[in-house]
Amino acid sequence: MSRTAHEGSLTGKVALVTGGSRGIGRATALLFAQSGAKVVIGDVDPDGSEVVEAMKRDGGEAVFVKTDVRDEGEGRLLLDCGPGVLARIRELDGGWPRVDAVAITHFHLDHWGDIVPWVWGSLYRFGDLVPPPELWLPQGGLALMHEFADRFGLPHMFEQAFRPHEYTGGTAFRAAGLDVVPLRVPHYNVETYGFRVSSAETTLAYSGDSAPSDQLLRLAREADLFLCEATLERGDLDGDPRGHLSAEEAIEAFTASGARRLLITHRPVELPLDPGLEQAQDGLELEL
Repeated sequence: MSRTAHEGSLTGKVALVTGGSRGIGRATALLFAQSGAKVVIGDVDPDGSEVVEAMKRDGGEAVFVKTDVRDEGEGRLLLDCGPGVLARIRELDGGWPRVDAVAITHFHLDHWGDIVPWVWGSLYRFGDLVPPPELWLPQGGLALMHEFADRFGLPHMFEQAFRPHEYTGGTAFRAAGLDVVPLRVPHYNVETYGFRVSSAETTLAYSGDSAPSDQLLRLAREADLFLCEATLERGDLDGDPRGHLSAEEAIEAFTASGARRLLITHRPVELPLDPGLEQAQDGLELEL
């Protein structure tokens, strides 16, 4: 660490730097340390511990506290990230997305495709503006990401833009301050999960892509909101094995599950939908 003319000018002072793991925050924290301050780095990014170790090696005093200063309880959890999602969130947020975590149900492109431009934007332009979100993948997902990166991108590019984790079917994990239970649902021959997302007061069930099944009913059981796909015009138009629902099958699953509210998603605009049904739209906000 290079010395400056200000070395020692903050001796005895304590500097608290939020977002000190990367970019401008990191540079600011290092400057405080050079000036003799005791530095506390608060960041959601665990790389802050490496910055602290560098300060200590240079004779400084520093501690790292893993925290999210934006967190007032539940954060922002994005369920799937298909093509077009990143651009739409940027429009809604007025800049690079401030998302705490992203959870992917399966590896069909329409459910994870915008993770790739998210990486490039983070690496070459916006990575220092916001903390990297967690990225939750099914078991084996990290290996698939590494294979993609090695063939079409840069080694470990996903780890530079996200904090990746893998989940196990049926085992709850914590993301963005919310409890998430992934449950396996049938979707052709692809390993696919739906998510049951709960706060202290409410539960949302997200079907992901699913055929009719008992697993889907278990996923949605007495949820406050059932966000359910309805891709097909009719169930008999599906493949074998099944992989999607019609609107009628989504309603049947909703009724049988005892969920309190149904919101249809993954519905082609060309297919009609009963006007009495709620359908997800870009920018839709709901109170639960």
